[in-house]
Amino acid sequence: MGNWQAALQEFDTIKQAMAGQPDLFHIRFDGDPDWIMALIGAGRLADADAMIAAAMLKSKDLFGQDLYALAEIQGLAAVNHILRGDREKALKLFTTCTPALLTKKIQPGADTGGASAFNQRRTFILEHYLELLALIHTGKMTAPNIENPAAEAFQLAEVLRGSSVKKAVGALSARIAAGNDDLADLVRREQDAVKQVSALRSVLYNALSQPEKNYDIINELNTNIAELSAARNAIQVEIESRFPEYANLTNPKPTRIAAIQKYMHANEALIAFYVGERQTFAWGFPQTGKAAFAAIPENEATVAKRVDHIRKALAPQADTLVNLPVFDIDAAYSLYKKFLDPVKPGWGRAKHLSVVPHGPLGYLPVSLLPTARVSLKQDSALYLAGYRSIPWLIRDHSITVLPAADVLITLRKMPPGADQRQVFAGFGDPLFSQNQLNDEKQGNQGPVTRGAGKGQPGLLALKTRAIRITEKTTLDDEGLNTASLSMLQPLPDTRDEVLSIAAALQADPSQDIFLGSQASEKQVKSLDLSNRQILIFATHGLVPGDLNGLHQPALALSAPELAGDSENDGLLTMGEIMGLRLDADWVILSACNTAAGEGAGAEAASGLGRAFFYAGTRAILLSNWPVESQSAKLLTTDVFKRQSADPLLSRAAALQAGMLNLLDKGVYKDPTNKKPLFAYAHPIFWAPFTLVGDGSGAVGSMQQTQ
Repeated sequence: MGNWQAALQEFDTIKQAMAGQPDLFHIRFDGDPDWIMALIGAGRLADADAMIAAAMLKSKDLFGQDLYALAEIQGLAAVNHILRGDREKALKLFTTCTPALLTKKIQPGADTGGASAFNQRRTFILEHYLELLALIHTGKMTAPNIENPAAEAFQLAEVLRGSSVKKAVGALSARIAAGNDDLADLVRREQDAVKQVSALRSVLYNALSQPEKNYDIINELNTNIAELSAARNAIQVEIESRFPEYANLTNPKPTRIAAIQKYMHANEALIAFYVGERQTFAWGFPQTGKAAFAAIPENEATVAKRVDHIRKALAPQADTLVNLPVFDIDAAYSLYKKFLDPVKPGWGRAKHLSVVPHGPLGYLPVSLLPTARVSLKQDSALYLAGYRSIPWLIRDHSITVLPAADVLITLRKMPPGADQRQVFAGFGDPLFSQNQLNDEKQGNQGPVTRGAGKGQPGLLALKTRAIRITEKTTLDDEGLNTASLSMLQPLPDTRDEVLSIAAALQADPSQDIFLGSQASEKQVKSLDLSNRQILIFATHGLVPGDLNGLHQPALALSAPELAGDSENDGLLTMGEIMGLRLDADWVILSACNTAAGEGAGAEAASGLGRAFFYAGTRAILLSNWPVESQSAKLLTTDVFKRQSADPLLSRAAALQAGMLNLLDKGVYKDPTNKKPLFAYAHPIFWAPFTLVGDGSGAVGSMQQTQ
């Protein structure tokens, strides 16, 4: 939790309790890296120096000269030197230890606090190195041995961003591998080796703590640990060689800017962020040339505060249009000016932007950031039309999001989809309760929308796809009646959306569309989805905790008792999605908040998004907040009409055109007299969707056009 003083109190308690066992204390805790980190964090730099010296000796004696533990201690020593004002010593240590810190082959036993503690320590070390590299980049510090500090810093950030990806799929690794017997065997053998080394390490600690040491046993244990560690490394090498996609998912490697540029297009630029505990770092670079790099004096807490403020107008607790909050144009422009403008030399001339967000920046689409300071006009005759005059970033650039920069390489190395694929499969309007099933049998497509009197646009109900039935029965808030599948809100508008997209793509309604009780988990798993170019799941996207017992991100499908699906639970989880076999150009998750991942502030590509990439798709369309049903249907349908009409139109360009069309021309009309009531110009209507993955490519092809 970063509560250094409280951590030190706990360590002091341990030291006092083990006063009668000095040998055991020395082996187990003296020089403990977490203890060192707590001392540094609390500002006790002299005490940290003393413990670092002890740790250096212990690391050499216990682990040898070349293992991860020693590099970690060197990294902590480098941080201590920075805080003492000796940047030169810190830089020497960083250049020595960073290659080991960037590897993902963690030696069993070296990580005394588990995976979470390992990630925390490495982040603590490398974020300080990022700050040093930023000083070198701006000329505030000299380092002749570092030719390109921006590129060096980019590699560090790629590894740090990848930690959360590894965490998200780590617990599922055996399940992911289960579909391939050879891979599953290798994964099990690696996991067994980790457990055996951990057990032997505990025995070694005990042997070393004895007053009279048996060095024959100690040497034998060290030999066994070394052999098992070598065997585990050999297994990892074999996995990387034979199953590179799995290896990259679970152990992503640091990627160089030059390697990414080889797969970029001439009209494309990449923008990447890393939001740290002390500062935020940004990069921008085109297909050729050096990267723009900037350190921004804002930490995770201040960035989150900015983003939360802007998002208040995008996920409002409002039941009518008049209560829709005004979008804070000034705050959004301030965020653009602070975080994108400093690296604009690297991306400003490009038509298409691939954005790698991080932390709080991962749940606010950059498409809705104004590129100039302007005031919102309120004097328009059409309600909300004043937002049409704002210079949104999407006006000049098509935009896609990448969960990590190296994903671009992976996706663009994928072969084209099979020519014989069918164009579409759509799942929507699933049934969650008996009442909804009764409505379907009677031809009722769900409850009638609450509306307003003629000519009173402000009183129109704001109809969003909220997750659960709540106290207000409209938007998802904290007043939940229950957290079971049966109480999820029905989604009748998603039926029209699936049908409209299917019509635009000339799909076969009898074979390609699965609505109501047919939108079941059994149907998804039994259908050959590897034979479809475009898949849409127009339903609720859930994150852990949304429903009782839900521990993974999931898509909600029809309740098993209503769909005749007794073998499933109605939730298509992240692990189950990874088990699918796809060859898709698009997967559309037209649902609620699917880009939020494992909670507020997660990466733009949620657990669901990562799962679909692993299953085999090139791009995913995710929603960032509870979407308003009518505008969502208009937007997604328009995107595919455009791609169907223009075979060379890229995914990103189609989405950009659809957004601008809804923004500039979209109007809600009174159903009775067709009188225009309000414009779809507020960002809540046109900006909810994010395209994640490869923005190039057209329907049924991998056209690299823009």
